[in-house]
Amino acid sequence: SKAIKYLNQRTEESGDKDFETQVGLTTEELVKKPLRGDCFIDDLKKIKEFSDWLGIPFYAAKGHDRFNDQIISNAFTARLGGQKYHPCFDCQKLKVEILIEKAKLLGADRVATGHYAKVYFSQIENSFSVLSSNDLDSDQSLLLTHLDQEHLEKLVLPLSEMRKAEVLKLYKKLDFDLQASKSNSKNLQPCFSESKGFSVYVESSVAPSLIKEGMIRDGVEDDIISEHLGLHHFYPGQSKLKTSLDRSIDPHFTLVEFSTQDGTITAYKDHFLTYSYQYVEDLKISEFRDVSRPLDAFIKTSSHSEFLPCRLIFKGNNCGLVEYYSIHKGFLAPGEEVCFYNKKGTAAKVIAGAKVVSGGAFFKSLLYPYRLEAEDDNGELQNDVREKLGPNLKY
Repeated sequence: SKAIKYLNQRTEESGDKDFETQVGLTTEELVKKPLRGDCFIDDLKKIKEFSDWLGIPFYAAKGHDRFNDQIISNAFTARLGGQKYHPCFDCQKLKVEILIEKAKLLGADRVATGHYAKVYFSQIENSFSVLSSNDLDSDQSLLLTHLDQEHLEKLVLPLSEMRKAEVLKLYKKLDFDLQASKSNSKNLQPCFSESKGFSVYVESSVAPSLIKEGMIRDGVEDDIISEHLGLHHFYPGQSKLKTSLDRSIDPHFTLVEFSTQDGTITAYKDHFLTYSYQYVEDLKISEFRDVSRPLDAFIKTSSHSEFLPCRLIFKGNNCGLVEYYSIHKGFLAPGEEVCFYNKKGTAAKVIAGAKVVSGGAFFKSLLYPYRLEAEDDNGELQNDVREKLGPNLKY
């Protein structure tokens, strides 16, 4: 059809004419039903029929053990420890790794995925980089920040120059009843790590001694909001909460602090949560970057967030301090993934990725009218602020 010819032309223009096979990866039978998210493929037969219709060989790869070791275990650890974890980043890397391994066995030189992003090769630096998509509303460059050079040099992104609206128009031209795009559904299922089913799965899979019950408290008023039946039912940044009696509480509360010692969860109302800096770790940055001096960049905290101007100060051991040029509303939880770009807008180059450790905030309250300073001359948080804010120091 014209649609298929158009997509093939896109691939040929990228210089990868030797790519002739399609490798499919599915999570079918890899995880139990409570761990399924929106990206789960329910019907492999339908995908195989579509490949046959295109005249492209179909191959499936199974990565059950690696999925459990690299993703499920991390999600378990984060949930029990009161941390945020986005499996999507590690999941994208695992999928590409398995696809490359399968392609090598089949004698294929490249693998292709449907991400809305671009892969760019610099002749000067002799390295590959990820760029943001032409369609910022569907941009997925942030999800590819965990990929290394050996992944990027094998990766082809046929949709790199296309907008999602174009892809959907091409889909409608196909004379094939493929499963409707879930991304356009009004009933999106969250990633398994944020689903209620994952809480049930954790509880049924760990020792009872690891289930820590406790209280949810108001961090400003110091009042008890509710009891809860275990930290594993919640995660940092969660809102629209329900009590242990399944009764809703004020939807403007956001969970911020988790105590694994006594099971206490501290919540704040949204208007108290702002930030002007973050400490980050697991910094993944190009070897060609000068880390001896601060780096001006634009940061994104999710695929759909805006580009925020900031300064990244490198601290060694793959850690850093992010300073924003203004105070922003919201809360970035420990474990949250962030991405740094060289500019904002389309074709912005990913220059670093990192994980949030903690952040500074400005509490608009008579009780906490202090803006936390990032560091004093000794490189430590100021003791007077520490004493005034106590357990609320990080946020």
